Order: sequence, then C-alpha cells, then structure tokens
Amino acid sequence: MLGWVAERYPQLVRDIAARGHEIACHGFSHRLVYEQITEEFYEETLRAKNLLEDITGSAVNRISRGELFHRTQIPLGPGYPG
Repeated sequence: MLGWVAERYPQLVRDIAARGHEIACHGFSHRLVYEQITEEFYEETLRAKNLLEDITGSAVNRISRGELFHRTQIPLGPGYPG
C-alpha cells in the first residue's frame, strides 16, 4: 500500500485489513528507489510504515518494492530485513 493512498483513504486501508489481507508497505510517494538517496528512501518508507500501522493498529512486516529493490539492508525495525 502506498502511503499517500493510505493517507487520503484511511477507511479503505481499514476495510482491506478487516477482510484479512496483509497490509504491506510500498513506500509513500512511489518514487523510484534508484532516484532517492538512502536517507530519503528510509524516511519515506518509515513514514508510510508508521502511517499504515497507525491506521490499522497492526504491525506492518513487509516492504513490497519489486525485483530490483536493493535497499532492503536498511533497518526499519522488527520484521524488516537488515
């Protein structure tokens, strides 16, 4: 789930989670990973993760960024690689 979508439509996120679907973090703005410096990527991903957790009341344990995602070594907390 993109953070900006969750921010705009929090009830949609709640409805999806209530139907038993896992909510994964797909960043906040959907900017390409290779166009961001590490700090931007970290801040944007953490912002989206925290927002999703606030909306759902549950831990977000997965980043979903595609095959070419290479910044998984950045520690974002429990449940994240790194």
